[in-house]
Amino acid sequence: MKQLHILCILMIALTIISISAALHASQISTVACRLDMNIQTTSYGPEGSSIEIEPEIIAYMNDTITVAVVAQGVTDLDTYQVEIQFDPQSLKFIKGYEDVPSLGIQNVLKSSGGTTIGFMAFEKTPGTINIANALVGKNTHQAPDGSGILAVLRFKVLSDKTSELVLKNIYFVDSNKKQCVVTQKFGGKIK
Repeated sequence: MKQLHILCILMIALTIISISAALHASQISTVACRLDMNIQTTSYGPEGSSIEIEPEIIAYMNDTITVAVVAQGVTDLDTYQVEIQFDPQSLKFIKGYEDVPSLGIQNVLKSSGGTTIGFMAFEKTPGTINIANALVGKNTHQAPDGSGILAVLRFKVLSDKTSELVLKNIYFVDSNKKQCVVTQKFGGKIK
């Protein structure tokens, strides 16, 4: 009888853990990171939507392309880190930008009136770019929700072969220091 009681308690605990894990996974599943290969259209839709995000672009050797790194479905975003991998024989990283005022592009962290500590976009090894940024202070009212641009990157095309940009190691942190590992990531392709 005592073993049956312990077994029932274990079953109830496992059920609660499973339900809790499923609810947590569904909240995280709406968070995504995408590459927009055409920054001329930057009105991004709701969580998980790919409205106005072009995953491919046609470019030729010696062309310069500009790519947006887009966060979707974020809640209370305070800090982020993203890596992008590419073939350094096909592309050359020129520079990364936090904002592009001439195109009306503002970093998502500034969309609720926040100020950023210091945007970084650098090639840490050939073919791997690390991007990071954070809000100053802990004002949750300035931590944005929704979708927006994390970075704008410029590349020079070095060959006419098809090339891919792959998103890796993406972490979003909210203003309560809760970290979200982003598993929904959608890179880009140059044809």
